Amino acid sequence: MLKISMKKALLLFSALTSLLVLPLVSMAKTYSCPTAAPLFTVDFPDDWKVTADKEECDLIGLSPDETVEYYIWKFPVTGLQDKNLKEVVRDEMETVAEEIKKYCKNPKIGQFEPAVINGINYIQAEGTAKYRDGGESLSIQIDLFTPDGKALFGILYYGSKGGEKTYQAQIEAIDKSIKKVGAK
Repeated sequence: MLKISMKKALLLFSALTSLLVLPLVSMAKTYSCPTAAPLFTVDFPDDWKVTADKEECDLIGLSPDETVEYYIWKFPVTGLQDKNLKEVVRDEMETVAEEIKKYCKNPKIGQFEPAVINGINYIQAEGTAKYRDGGESLSIQIDLFTPDGKALFGILYYGSKGGEKTYQAQIEAIDKSIKKVGAK
């Protein structure tokens, strides 16, 4: 009969348990935006398909089953330091509407509300729409933020109701991962 000490049995059990749990933990890949002179970083889960435009900071993250899309882009805005974020939102709503219409139809967006996340000023609004291909109901969220007070970036998130439920924790982790370069 094989004799094994209690200590060795516990170590073996712990090692086997960690091997079973490890695949359930989602790792993340960090992207810097813009690549040439980064202003912020964002983490996407490793199992998401992410395409990145290296120069303009266009990032598109797609959930593994493609029910959620998380899109970050840079606005071609100059003179942001002379305006507040709400004025910029008003000025850039046509651009935001064009981005939404690329993917969605019949969007209904609520009021933009200010927020500060990781020391970055945001304006955020939530709403609903229909997916352009097929008409499935979607939840959408639009965020506009400026990591340095000069450059303006947008986030368009949209997902099916099922996708939103499945990936809610990952979506929140992506949101919370956006940090100014050099911030702790």
